[in-house]
Amino acid sequence: MVTFDGTSGAQTISGTSTTSFYDVHVTNSSGLNLNSTTNARWDHEITFGSGGYIYVPDTDGSPYWQNY
Repeated sequence: MVTFDGTSGAQTISGTSTTSFYDVHVTNSSGLNLNSTTNARWDHEITFGSGGYIYVPDTDGSPYWQNY
């Protein structure tokens, strides 16, 4: 399981290489951001703790997918 946890600011996954995650848990109330070039793969479950969310921008920077 990979946990993204924190309170001092958003965490970011970036880069262009494929990165695979299994059983992701997001509790960071500032969010988990993926940049427009991120090639992240999620396998199995993504769960959210209180206030956790994932922000995925479109190529123009506007929200493409966001889950609260």
